Amino acid sequence: MGDAAREAVGVSILVVTRDRRGELDRLLASLRALEYPADRLEIVVVEETDDPRPMPGVHYISIPRRDRGLGSARNLAVAAARHDVLAFTDDDCIVTPGWLRELTAPLAAAEVGGVAGAVLVRDTTPVGFAENALGFPGGGLRYLVAAKDKPVPTTYASTCNCCYRKAAVLEAGGFDEGARLGGEDSLLAARIAARHRLLYAPRAIVYHRARGSLAGVFRWFIRRGAAEVDAAALAPDPAAARREMVRASLGLKAAASAAALLALRLPLFPAAAVLAAGYYGWTAWRYRYGGRYYRDPAVVAVTPLVKVAMDLGADLGRLQRLLRGLLRGR
Repeated sequence: MGDAAREAVGVSILVVTRDRRGELDRLLASLRALEYPADRLEIVVVEETDDPRPMPGVHYISIPRRDRGLGSARNLAVAAARHDVLAFTDDDCIVTPGWLRELTAPLAAAEVGGVAGAVLVRDTTPVGFAENALGFPGGGLRYLVAAKDKPVPTTYASTCNCCYRKAAVLEAGGFDEGARLGGEDSLLAARIAARHRLLYAPRAIVYHRARGSLAGVFRWFIRRGAAEVDAAALAPDPAAARREMVRASLGLKAAASAAALLALRLPLFPAAAVLAAGYYGWTAWRYRYGGRYYRDPAVVAVTPLVKVAMDLGADLGRLQRLLRGLLRGR
């Protein structure tokens, strides 16, 4: 056995899935091609299904369709894992051969409780590349560019691509099952980062399926906005989480701008057009690295439009969730 094999930590790779067997098969093929000692590796798949399908070489767990959310399924995977390091990825991802080696390397330092990796996209449209330049999912290209090719501290990790010491996950209470629409991974990351060092490793790369259209992005962010409302109530500082939602709201910014224009007695539509042009130019400039990285100037051109679709979708999702909560409370 070589030195690398002797030093490799035992890792359980945890995947939860529902209705994506084609994508899951592609993920599993990439996991089986990992450059990592097979005897130090376990793959755990928790599938919500009415038609269980055991998979060779996989610790497979099927659960009935009860819509209990991702947090519940992830906690089942954590409980089933036999190794002391837990790696997470999603069923619509493809991992690179060196992914797990790069992801777990920072755990050689005892104070590191977890590591997040880079989430990129490929084989998509300029809209899909723009999603990634804006930081989605899992920090996307934005995190990769900021890291400058070296591990850096973070307080955020996505289950698209991260690993934790199992003891740190259990100490933090596992995934919050109240965040049924999503956000359970960011809540866990925040709790772990409050107790242990959390790093972002830019060379630990997975490729995530992109939405690739403005309509797809808009629908995705409606769900993300609704999930933010639920997650805010479960956050360590709910008031701060709610303030962040207000700060990020494009609808509120637009309303405030319109009110300011009216107060200043400026012509509304010409002034709004100037503001919109300024917003477009500023956003394209801010995220211009997307065009350089993906070698397509069209990525820069569509990035402001993608951001508007994201922000408006998130606003709609937040509003729907808040209204539903108010109606239930009546």
